[in-house]
Amino acid sequence: MAVPYRKSRATPEDGCAAYLDVIAGRNRALLGALLLMDGRGRPLEFAHNRTEPPGGWMWPEELQISECVAAVAHSLFDTCRREPDLVVCRHTLGPRDYLRAEVAPSIPMLVVSPIADSEIQWDWVNDPPTHGMRSHALARELEVRRFLFEPFHRLVRGLRELYPTDFAEDDADDSMP
Repeated sequence: MAVPYRKSRATPEDGCAAYLDVIAGRNRALLGALLLMDGRGRPLEFAHNRTEPPGGWMWPEELQISECVAAVAHSLFDTCRREPDLVVCRHTLGPRDYLRAEVAPSIPMLVVSPIADSEIQWDWVNDPPTHGMRSHALARELEVRRFLFEPFHRLVRGLRELYPTDFAEDDADDSMP
């Protein structure tokens, strides 16, 4: 005789979030990752990339980094097989105007930043989703389950495993360009 239990529903309405990050590695390498997760924190897809900024006297340092971050983000978006409802990135990826213009997601995008005692500050890069959109419910679900910032630690661990020579032994999880 089977034991009855409540089965959790996995419906298309659950949606998924794409966590985007680009971090600085050794020797000017930039490492990018995109982790897609559902609202319960289960990973659905992981894409990664590595590049180096263009060099030379014609490229000012800040332009090198901003061009590379946008290029890495776009390559990760193109690689992604699923269509997420929401993009989440850390505040260190760039200012909101830069993210809106250069990274330019056509879906809602959140910028998150830890402020104190596991409290997360978040703000919409583009227009916030309306109450009927999946991304609105998904953002709230991620906040309730404390998945607004934690996935970035997974991204860094994944990048460390894939590109071990691009990390110094004492690199922290938040090495950013």
